[in-house]
Amino acid sequence: MLRITVTEARVWGGADPGGSKSISNRILVLKALAGADMTVRHLSASNDTAVLDTLLRENPFEWNVQDAGTAARFSAAYLATRAGEEHILTGTGRMPSRPMKPLLDALAYMGAGITYLGETGFLPVRIRGAKLTGGTFRLPHDVSSQFVSALAMVAPLCERGLVLEFDAAPLSAPYIGMTLSMLSEMYIHCEGEHAPDGSERIAVSRGTPSLPASYRVESDWSSASYWYAATALAEEGEVHLHGYLEDSLQGDSVTASLFDSLGVSTRFTEEGMVIKKTERPAMEDFDFDFSDHPDLAPTFAVVLPLLGIRARLAGLQTLRHKESNRVEVLVENLAALGIRAVASPDYAEMEIFPAGGTPVPDALIRCHGDHRMAMAFAPAVLKTGALRLDHPEVVEKSYPDFWKQFGLIFKSSILNVDYLNDSQ
Repeated sequence: MLRITVTEARVWGGADPGGSKSISNRILVLKALAGADMTVRHLSASNDTAVLDTLLRENPFEWNVQDAGTAARFSAAYLATRAGEEHILTGTGRMPSRPMKPLLDALAYMGAGITYLGETGFLPVRIRGAKLTGGTFRLPHDVSSQFVSALAMVAPLCERGLVLEFDAAPLSAPYIGMTLSMLSEMYIHCEGEHAPDGSERIAVSRGTPSLPASYRVESDWSSASYWYAATALAEEGEVHLHGYLEDSLQGDSVTASLFDSLGVSTRFTEEGMVIKKTERPAMEDFDFDFSDHPDLAPTFAVVLPLLGIRARLAGLQTLRHKESNRVEVLVENLAALGIRAVASPDYAEMEIFPAGGTPVPDALIRCHGDHRMAMAFAPAVLKTGALRLDHPEVVEKSYPDFWKQFGLIFKSSILNVDYLNDSQ
């Protein structure tokens, strides 16, 4: 257990959240599919990326992705292209209960051998690689964007390329856009079409990717959101964040504009960007659809009520399938801070009410094995003065240096960090 206390609400310093996990995982898969000798710089230090990197390099018979959802989806597509090879794809934690069927159905349709070793639609599964045919495949619009990205990345190897059709705009579209942009940078023809009836179509042509000799991964915007939150909650704050680009591939770069309305400005520099507390937000209500930015929802669910803002967060339907049911866990942990939050029965929306008076000091935040719960709630200490987290180590999944950098940036707040026995 970790207990944090601060005596002054100030944040100051610099941080490097590391390379984008989303870009890192995609570039590793594209590199492996192309068989390219390419140097990747500023790769994400996350456990998810480390797991995927190791599996791609070692190519064991049993691919254990641990609890890494992106690695599971991308690995399934990659293994399906390995003609003449057979592998077991498995995972740990919540991974065997996270849905895989739409992706595995598409891979089977294109010629891969798929045999479930447990419940249909879930890991573990045996995958026999093949020369994939490609063709046209229809997917529901609310399917995970990781499924779509996984299929798009193997499409250039398919005999007929690949066309994916959706009955409406797919969820988390910026992540799909990121994948298509990266393929386009490698001279693979991609196109999208939006029909008048609301349906969408994505086509990726067969081709040979042309990869550069080296590739530098830009810094992770989802991770930057926690430093924005800390700056917004501080009385004074200025944080230098390294490795960010104003013209970013990441949809979560919307963080900058959203926090601008919460009194945090962004200035881009040659090294990255500087974020600064400029004013107290004047708004009383915040209403936003996070369908395209689900990883940002926990950050805003915590920071808004602590700023005295009533929030309605929509587009949360994918959060129940993450490392935890994030909507349910957010409601639980906000209640621990004395903040009322109500979720819709399908967990697609939340209404969160402003914190009345001073939030509960020294509240216990239960992480439920979810890295984003720990990092989203940590900045709340600037309003509570003290905070406890039951499993701070969960940040290893995406941001291993989080607590180290948290200590440096919060140094001006006269920070104390103590690791306690679970019984305390």
